[in-house]
Amino acid sequence: MICCVKLATRLLFILAFFWGVKVCHTSEMGTQWLLKPAQFSPNVSFTGVNDYLDAEQLYCMTEAIYYEARNQSLKGQLAVGIVIVNRVRSYRWPSNICSVVHEGHYKRGFPIHDRCQFSYWCDGLPEEMEDERAWQTAQGVAYIVLTRNVVIKGMENITHYHHKDINPVWAKDLEYCGTIQDHMFYRLFKNQVMLSR
Repeated sequence: MICCVKLATRLLFILAFFWGVKVCHTSEMGTQWLLKPAQFSPNVSFTGVNDYLDAEQLYCMTEAIYYEARNQSLKGQLAVGIVIVNRVRSYRWPSNICSVVHEGHYKRGFPIHDRCQFSYWCDGLPEEMEDERAWQTAQGVAYIVLTRNVVIKGMENITHYHHKDINPVWAKDLEYCGTIQDHMFYRLFKNQVMLSR
């Protein structure tokens, strides 16, 4: 766990360096990290601290970020993690990280090919971690997403995403929020209630 904390701290400063943003600690709202944008930089804020982090939930979040977004920027990986956390916070989806990322249609206990919420889980390929560095980065991003309230300006409440080269039928029923590298992100329309737990 200490390794995750150190990596997460390094990632915060990497985000600041590569995005040209200033990292500051503000005390008026308690423990809060706020990344303030420089010109043309995205606004990303990290607030709050989760005192308890379950190892299994951290593993599931790391796994999802690794297999869904390891070839994306840190911002893209954060966005995937935010989608998962936003689903956990809503009554529309399961109440924990592992159940959200493993949600789908099953037959005899196995996921049906291409019938899952997160494609890596039922693409028919074994989940084998081959890039240690990418796994460590995904783990650091997972730690940040699970221990801080992370918001990317313009992508508040995102709950869905897909690769930009596909056009899923469900996308037309959601509000488009933006694209980060290979992924297009969406949220529920305002008239679609996102009931929070």
